[in-house]
Amino acid sequence: MSIKIPIETSARHLHISQEDFEKLFGEGSKPHFIKELSQPGQYLCRERVTVKGPKGTFENMALLGPFRSDTQVEMSLTDTRKLGIPSVIRQSGDIEGTPGCILSGPCGDIEIPKGGIVAKRHIHMTPNASAESATTSLPCISKTMTKSSS
Repeated sequence: MSIKIPIETSARHLHISQEDFEKLFGEGSKPHFIKELSQPGQYLCRERVTVKGPKGTFENMALLGPFRSDTQVEMSLTDTRKLGIPSVIRQSGDIEGTPGCILSGPCGDIEIPKGGIVAKRHIHMTPNASAESATTSLPCISKTMTKSSS
């Protein structure tokens, strides 16, 4: 069986809890929607944060909504080197035992004790598409990339 799945890259970004968002942007603040992402239910927010580590800083890091139960920063292996934090490759949401960092917003700084990850390669698809393609529980998916004719 052959199916077509769009290939995308994901730049460094942040998923945030409501509590941490309000500490950075003010009590009662809500994220401002910019646009939907390809992953259903996810969207880019207008708000940006600065992420600081022992050796470096990234300014204007994109924030994605909706809120999550825990704050996490997703970045590349080279990003972790620039920040000076260990590179831990994980599935999104699996943040136990990962390094923390400092987040800065217009209303102050917070230190998150965990949540700095390099996202493990993964595929975003709807549950229906996954069921149709039989990818619901495969640990590894063989891939062949071809140039699109469009």
